[in-house]
Amino acid sequence: MRSDSSNQSIPRKIWIVLYGLLAAAAVAVLVPVAALLLALAFVWINQAAHLFELGETQAWLGIIFALYAAYADVVIGPLVWWRVSAKRLGASRRVNSVGTTAVITFFSVVCLWVVHGEQAITNPARLEDVSDDGKFVLARSTPSGSSTLYKIDTSTGVARRLIATPLGYEADASFSPDSGRIVFAYSKNGQDYSIMLTDLTGQNPHAVLVEGGNDSWPRFSRDGRAIYFVRTAGESKQRGFDLFSTSPDGRDVTQLTHEHFSFNGEPYLQAAPVLSSDGKQLLFTTNESLELCSLDSPNPQPSNLLFNLPNAPPSRQYVSAYFSPDDRGVVFMAASEGKDGYDYDAYRVDLASRKVQKLTENNSYASDFRLSVAGNKAVFLKWKFSRLQRLPRSFQMQLMDMPSGAVTPVNFAGLPQ
Repeated sequence: MRSDSSNQSIPRKIWIVLYGLLAAAAVAVLVPVAALLLALAFVWINQAAHLFELGETQAWLGIIFALYAAYADVVIGPLVWWRVSAKRLGASRRVNSVGTTAVITFFSVVCLWVVHGEQAITNPARLEDVSDDGKFVLARSTPSGSSTLYKIDTSTGVARRLIATPLGYEADASFSPDSGRIVFAYSKNGQDYSIMLTDLTGQNPHAVLVEGGNDSWPRFSRDGRAIYFVRTAGESKQRGFDLFSTSPDGRDVTQLTHEHFSFNGEPYLQAAPVLSSDGKQLLFTTNESLELCSLDSPNPQPSNLLFNLPNAPPSRQYVSAYFSPDDRGVVFMAASEGKDGYDYDAYRVDLASRKVQKLTENNSYASDFRLSVAGNKAVFLKWKFSRLQRLPRSFQMQLMDMPSGAVTPVNFAGLPQ
């Protein structure tokens, strides 16, 4: 016989509600575990019977099933709690049915939001450079199968294509010191890049070198008389790079290094190599280290720039690094341990004393730190994450005046999302 809830004491009702929560928690644990075991069993059977060709998905199938079962728990857990509680509290059939419908409807909407509502940005902007007067920022959009450069007016926030008719794969753009010219890397097929030069309006883009190799990371010297760039050569695991220079008209091509640099067997860098004003030191940014190379040495080899970074994670994370205008320090962005994950800030390390100065605060996750060629302005992206899954949902560009340290948010629009 069903008991009337009005005849039950308050402690009894509280216990029933808690019992329902306990049952819901148990189901919430058992459902993903069951999904995982069923998926593993299916994988084992499939391996023996060769029913389906799953490829790499096979290795992750159990986790995928368990993950979506956990998402389903958003509905299943509350439903179990309601059904168990309503039955033991003696709710009528009508109340039970209405409550069941309401719980399923409400938490189904929540589940859909969890699965589909929190989507990470799939095509974020990639900052390339900032003019030394801070009026313009170069950015890159990389939708599937292309790479297009944009010029952002920081006073209006309007982003427009640098080249009216995109050439193909455009990347690695940087301003001249007077901000009147822009150099960038271009490729028809996304593989073999050449160095291109254009004016600030994007008119008359033309190749700097008639003949070259796989050239990338072009950057003007501080006096604007030379363009430094990286040339990558070699096959497979023997690939490496060297630094070259040329005049803006493509004459006087000079190979500055002959070391065939690579890091961990790959010619991979986080940002363009930077040459000091006197041409004696070369700075590399890799993911986990800043590497200095003395070109005066008979056998120039990069060595880790060692210094004490406060609250650095066990494996350091760097965004990019540049010589300061006086060449006495290095300005860079790196991660530190924060309250909710890594915090990314800009720093300056003095090369003589190795003393570190923190230049920004409270950025949380930031990326794309870029310093102008003369060192007067910098830009970076400051990100916001969703609360539930911690997915990158939005970003805002920050324009930094290096002499004063002032940081100004800049909203912009016009890049494909």
